[in-house]
Amino acid sequence: MSSNDPYGIKAFKQKEKQEKQRVERYDLLVSEIANELKNIGGRLEKIEEKI
Repeated sequence: MSSNDPYGIKAFKQKEKQEKQRVERYDLLVSEIANELKNIGGRLEKIEEKI
């Protein structure tokens, strides 16, 4: 802690920002995985129709 930030507010805000970015990355990954699963499901349906 510096004398300009005796309560560590800057560090706290930086940690909050990093946590928010981490959550956003996870949300993006989850949505990408869900989209891929949906695509796979669609392809499986097409394969089943051919069988």
